[in-house]
Amino acid sequence: MRPPEITSLLARVRGTLRSLAILYGAGRLLLLGAACVAGLFVLDYALSLPAGVRIVLLGVALVLVLTTAWDRLLRPATAPLPDAEIAARLEARHPDLHDRLLTAVSLSREGGLDPRESSDLARAAIEEAREVLPRLDPARALPGRRARHAAAIGALAAGLLLAAGGLRPELAGIFLRRVWGAEVSWPQRTTLVVLSPDARRSAVARGSRLRIEVRASGVVPSRGTLLTDFGTGGRSEPTRMAREGEDLFVHEIAAVPGDFTFEVEAGDARTGTYSVRALTAPQLDEVRLFLDFPEHTRMKDTPEGSPASDGNVVAPVGTKVRFEGRANKPLAEARLDGEAWVAQALALDPAGLSVAGRFEVAQDGNYTVRLVDRDGLRGRAPHRYSVRATPDRSPRVRPISPASDRSVTRLAVLPLAADVSDDFGVAEARAVFRLVKAAGAESLIGVLPLPVPHEPDGFGPASVRTEAPWDLGAVTVRDSPKDPPRPLRVGDVLELTLEALDHRPGSPNAGRSRPFTLSIVSPEDLERIIADALQRLRESVYVALDDQKRALRLAESAAAGPTDTERDRDAVNAQRQAARKAGDLAGELERRVEEVAVNRLGDPAYRAALEEMRDLARRAGRDRSARAVESLERARLASGEARRAGLAEARELQAGSVGDLEELLARMERWEKLADVLYALRRIHDDQEKARNDLLNYLREKLGGGGK
Repeated sequence: MRPPEITSLLARVRGTLRSLAILYGAGRLLLLGAACVAGLFVLDYALSLPAGVRIVLLGVALVLVLTTAWDRLLRPATAPLPDAEIAARLEARHPDLHDRLLTAVSLSREGGLDPRESSDLARAAIEEAREVLPRLDPARALPGRRARHAAAIGALAAGLLLAAGGLRPELAGIFLRRVWGAEVSWPQRTTLVVLSPDARRSAVARGSRLRIEVRASGVVPSRGTLLTDFGTGGRSEPTRMAREGEDLFVHEIAAVPGDFTFEVEAGDARTGTYSVRALTAPQLDEVRLFLDFPEHTRMKDTPEGSPASDGNVVAPVGTKVRFEGRANKPLAEARLDGEAWVAQALALDPAGLSVAGRFEVAQDGNYTVRLVDRDGLRGRAPHRYSVRATPDRSPRVRPISPASDRSVTRLAVLPLAADVSDDFGVAEARAVFRLVKAAGAESLIGVLPLPVPHEPDGFGPASVRTEAPWDLGAVTVRDSPKDPPRPLRVGDVLELTLEALDHRPGSPNAGRSRPFTLSIVSPEDLERIIADALQRLRESVYVALDDQKRALRLAESAAAGPTDTERDRDAVNAQRQAARKAGDLAGELERRVEEVAVNRLGDPAYRAALEEMRDLARRAGRDRSARAVESLERARLASGEARRAGLAEARELQAGSVGDLEELLARMERWEKLADVLYALRRIHDDQEKARNDLLNYLREKLGGGGK
């Protein structure tokens, strides 16, 4: 017979095992149920599953739950637990029993011993089991921790699920209805706002670029899709929109072909249908410009019947421009914007087809015409035109005489000459003189008008040479405002500037030459300056004569021998150098002759001798020597008789130039002697005049002191 202690132990362990199996199965079942509910919620919330899919997924979840309930809960709770299995579990947890409990259970049964076993052996085993029962701890044989962990995890999952439902009961309610197939929508998480075009129905220019912009808020998805319909019987292929920044989706249509509608999808949001009308853009089919030029330009205004038609303006500053245009459709507004004037609204005729406005040319720049039609549609691009303002420049003065600073006598008659030009005509030319050095004084001498021919309308020519003599003997100056006028005297320094004015009203533009300095010297000093210059010039005559003789020798050598290209080239180059130096001599002598005449120096014999030397230099350089260069060039390029004739002509001219230069040297030597004599005579005359004046002054003092 089995002892009651063993029977009671086995019963307690069996009950505990069934309880733990039920606890473990319930925990796993709760975890699986919570996972299925959460999974269904997430899938449906993220993808908005169709009703059929939701029902199928619900069925799958129920099958999983029922299967788990059977495997993990019902079957473990009802499965038989034999005494031997329970004893084996206890033996496994208590190795010190040495199978005595399992032996006692196996040899005994409820109500008696196993008849197949020896009664003595069975009783001995039972007695040994009864002795070790007090040391048994049934809890060590039971999987209580695993069951409690499973139950805790299941309870936690179920609790979290219930807490989430409590926090968002509206979502929980929607989910419970949707999971059974009800057509209930989830709350929208993404909101889309179309920024451009800015109205449900807008108009754009056909063929223009259109930018579609949509801003997303709430849950911003990673992509947006544009759906367009151009009225071709169906929607175009969905177009992925570009993303800019955090929440903006954009797409550009390069050229709008015609009317169309569009929608945008992003996340769980979809915009309404937007309609875009493609209309003909307003534009100017015709432009007319009428220019009213400033009076002083003497330019003819644009005739009414012949306006400029390209819209671009090239006109002087101050020109008034009348702008007219005709549009292709009725306009609601037209504006003219410019870089150099205030923006203005152009006047429209009642039909809205003609525009008009005015502006004045002030500087280079551009102006634009912006159009808006009566549908509110703007032109595809503003009409842009250029303005080039022709400046009213100051007159240009190119002095001819004087051409440099110079020394003059106080009795000189100085020729003044200048080439003057202006873009719209010269109104006035003049010479301005200032006394800049006279015993510390500085004053304005005056203004000498220079002749400018005027046309019947009062305007001067655009280009003119003005000439006038200036008699310095008639000039008087004041050393100070209180001093009486006096003539010029030796030591005075004048500053001369040639000026010209144009016809600009109010404040004419003035053009000026550089200032020239005129130093007043005595006739004797100027004669000595000229004599020194001619003495230095004589050295240049020797050099020019040597060069001319060398050129003659080269030409003779070329004529005596056969044709030699190198030798012919040397002859030409040598003669060209000789001609240049002879020409420089002639120019210098011309300046000296002009200087003598202007300053009224010397007597007729003195001036005649200078003029003869000038004529010899002209003939030697600009006549014979220059012509010899041309003859040598022809001979170098010719052959045979033509070459010989050219060389013969050149040698004749070169020989004549040598003779002229030799004669010039002889005359310069005679002129120097004459100049010395004249200088001595002038000194004697001046000494006599000084002695006479000293005597007169002495007599006046004596007679005045004696009262007579």
